Amino acid sequence: MGQPSDNRHSLQVEINRALYMNELNYEKTENFLNLQKDLVGLSAFMAEYVREQLQKRD
Repeated sequence: MGQPSDNRHSLQVEINRALYMNELNYEKTENFLNLQKDLVGLSAFMAEYVREQLQKRD
């Protein structure tokens, strides 16, 4: 949980299951790998941003 007053921030990401899964039979859709790749890229981007911000504080 974030605590902005303590300079602790949080981010919650919600993903519509229909983007990656057939909700009737719970099988991955053909878009699963694309979404997975995009989320890996987003995570890497955010991690680098946080690293840069922490370096600026030092």
